Parts: sequence; structure tokens; C-alpha cells
Amino acid sequence: MSLTFDYTNLYGPDKISDADIAAIADKITAAHAAIQKMRATGEVRGHLSKDGEPEKVLFTQLPYVEEGNLNSPASIRRLKDFGRSLRYKV
Repeated sequence: MSLTFDYTNLYGPDKISDADIAAIADKITAAHAAIQKMRATGEVRGHLSKDGEPEKVLFTQLPYVEEGNLNSPASIRRLKDFGRSLRYKV
């Protein structure tokens, strides 16, 4: 399975140009850095919980089963064990 990003109708004559991209290059760089920070730390400027306190954004860790992430080997094992415990009960 693969993903194809078709930008045929996005980039080119009478569409987004190199000059358009150059004009917002600093914003693109800042957005990229913010996404990298969110993936690494869960921190997003201005993201607050219901009580107004800073709250981490951790959904970007979900596909990665690693120690320290939401989906760690131990958490996956607990979920599988829980599923097996319910298999013939529910």
C-alpha cells in the first residue's frame, strides 16, 4: 500500500508559484519546527485543557510503539491481555 500526493492542480502557472512559497518560507519553517516539537514533546503553544492549563497533544505518538509513548510495548501487552480476558465473556 502506498500514498500518492497529487499536487497537479496546486503548483504551477496561474497556481501557487515559487515566489508564493518564498514569501511565506519563514512561516513554513516555523510551522515545521512546531510540528517537530509537538511530535517530540507533546507541547503545542496555546493548547489548553478545559481548566485552562497547558495540555500535551500526544496523538502523533500513537502509530509508534515505543517506551515513553502512549503505545508502549507494555501498554499494548495490557490491551491484548484485557482483550483475551473478555474474549468469551462479552
